[in-house]
Amino acid sequence: MYDKEWEVNNPTYKDKRSLQKARMCSINEHGKVDTEKFYDVLEVVEVISGLSEKDYVSKGKPLTMAEIDGLLSKCLTEYLDISKKD
Repeated sequence: MYDKEWEVNNPTYKDKRSLQKARMCSINEHGKVDTEKFYDVLEVVEVISGLSEKDYVSKGKPLTMAEIDGLLSKCLTEYLDISKKD
């Protein structure tokens, strides 16, 4: 995805439970993702990961917002060990 690897914090058990709860709450009763709630989840991922604005650079260029969202989503997926089927 990127030509860079980021060092991120490892989540605690409590962090993982919090992320799982927030992730599940971002899905409405019709099985659709509530975008606003999902972005709240990404903000929690950002805090847990320790990533910040200064980290969002690759090859000397700032990442786009979509790329940052992708990076944080990848962290979420790895933190919760979830596949695209979930």
